[in-house]
Amino acid sequence: KKRLQGTLPTEIGLLKDLEELSLSENELGSTIPEEIGKLTLLMRLDISKNNLSGIIPDTIRSIEGL
Repeated sequence: KKRLQGTLPTEIGLLKDLEELSLSENELGSTIPEEIGKLTLLMRLDISKNNLSGIIPDTIRSIEGL
């Protein structure tokens, strides 16, 4: 099993060519940063089974491939 700890950094929005992000089954906490909405080429996002809290940012709706 993967065991990344910490938070999703706001810098994740700089990975503009990213098409898939799978960070499931880790120990990531805090909230999902709004900057994730800058990943406009993203077709798959799996951040399940973590310790994330809060609401899903509206910016994720702008990602057409999800």
